[in-house]
Amino acid sequence: MVRRSFVDDALSQLAANPKKSAVFALHAIANARNNAICAGADPAKLWVAEAFVTKGRYRKSVAFMGRGNTGIKQTRYSHLNVTVRQLEEGDRSAAKAMLRRRPIHVAPLVQRLQQGRRGRAAGRQAQQQQPWRRRRQQQQQAS
Repeated sequence: MVRRSFVDDALSQLAANPKKSAVFALHAIANARNNAICAGADPAKLWVAEAFVTKGRYRKSVAFMGRGNTGIKQTRYSHLNVTVRQLEEGDRSAAKAMLRRRPIHVAPLVQRLQQGRRGRAAGRQAQQQQPWRRRRQQQQQAS
């Protein structure tokens, strides 16, 4: 979602995203931006060149189950890698990479945040479980 976009745009996209993983990506990109600024980069020209996740270590612990049985519970960790580069004047490969990025639609994210929903599926489930609410809204709109 934020690869091959300017850092400021990526941070605003992640700030509007209600998902849990967006918080981790937001902190990682902000940290990469601060490191680049300390190294002497221009903040207005920074863009997210790479953002990917790799496997981390596993932590094993005992899982107690019924009837005196035990099992092994694995807690999985992962690594979030972010590369931030400065866009140079004659860098054609960076410009091509920026053009290859997928379009991001901001309006649905903002609308979901305003409605307080966690996503499309949550809204659909709420409508299916409470048909009376939908009828009441239709009656209010008609009057």
